[in-house]
Amino acid sequence: RRELARLAAVSLHSTQRWLAAVRQMGFLVDEPDSPIHLMCRNEFLQHWASAAMIRKPREIRARSMSGGSSVEAVHELASKHPAQFTLGLLSACNALGVGVVLGAPEHVFFHDPERRSLDLLAFGLVSAPEGGLGSFVIRRPRAPQSLLRGRVQRGQLWCADVLQCYVDLLQYPVRGMEQSSAILDRLRWRA
Repeated sequence: RRELARLAAVSLHSTQRWLAAVRQMGFLVDEPDSPIHLMCRNEFLQHWASAAMIRKPREIRARSMSGGSSVEAVHELASKHPAQFTLGLLSACNALGVGVVLGAPEHVFFHDPERRSLDLLAFGLVSAPEGGLGSFVIRRPRAPQSLLRGRVQRGQLWCADVLQCYVDLLQYPVRGMEQSSAILDRLRWRA
């Protein structure tokens, strides 16, 4: 329990409350002197995802003022401005090597706690119409602290981790269920 609290960067009390809630929902086998065992992982992740989907994410379409592809633009943001941007959704899956969906819009999360709004010009960006050449989606994460604690680095890129991708993609309209299913297969979490 202490190790879980340390890894999650939360207090031991918060960890114990969370474990008690998950145990009460029937997803946890937690004996005093044995490791914690998560039961019904698929159902647990779907429950987690549905709780996360209560609020619609805020997002805007943008493109780089210097031109180039949407992949180049989101990779540049995630590598040059890691304090503000993290690859998300299908873009993160592709960077992490678990992507199976090609041709979908690129996504990057904007999570700068110092800024309530995004000044596109400060990052060399302009707004773009949906489907415009080189356009991509900038999204505010529903849970910025969770995203930041769990993100991983691949080369110069900061990416949402596969579990965050799974949750975000469950209700994503462009083949999100297909990608979520592929993540479970990759993790060998199928029931």
